[in-house]
Amino acid sequence: MRKVLFTRHGNTFAPGEKAVWVGLRSDLPLVAKGLDQARLFGDAVRAAGLSVGPLRSGPLKRTREYLRVAFDAAPEIDDRLAEIDYGKWEGRTTEDVAAEVGAEMVEAWSKRGVWPRLQGWKPDLDRLEANIGEVIADLAAMTETTIPVVCTSQGILKFVGKRDAEFHARGLSQADGKGMAVATGSCCGVSIDSGRLRVDFWNEAPAPARLKAWAEA
Repeated sequence: MRKVLFTRHGNTFAPGEKAVWVGLRSDLPLVAKGLDQARLFGDAVRAAGLSVGPLRSGPLKRTREYLRVAFDAAPEIDDRLAEIDYGKWEGRTTEDVAAEVGAEMVEAWSKRGVWPRLQGWKPDLDRLEANIGEVIADLAAMTETTIPVVCTSQGILKFVGKRDAEFHARGLSQADGKGMAVATGSCCGVSIDSGRLRVDFWNEAPAPARLKAWAEA
């Protein structure tokens, strides 16, 4: 069985800045809080005594920088972990998007990972699902005994969560909760066994005791 630690990058908007949808076409760096989140993540992993590697990220600055700051090492870049191009939503506030397409569509994606149709998102749904399937297969085939750490975006993490059908079903049912959302600087632990992925924990702040218990389970 292979355990993998996924994490979402840190903040890319400073306090008071207008937050907009940022995807593949918005290569923003981490702001001060985002850098602090990266340090806290690395500190938690070390305090938990986890032996980690390799480090992998998507190609955008916010994911590469997060792991570099956390572990003082450059991650391997995997283009299959690149953020989604949010098409018509890119660069717009959630309020503006919701006013045009309806709050229900925005919430369905944000909380439950329901793909919005006809919004110009790229790549297409089939390609994204195939990419994540390939990434999971590659991680499962590793011979190292260390725990891989993968940093990507919230959009891509939803496709990781969907690999666990039971977890995804729970996310779909949580209309009033956070569902499948992942906050900046939060992490998710999964196990891969015989090609099947199981979500062990999701969207949790990095805490040494929690990480240590997960790694040893």
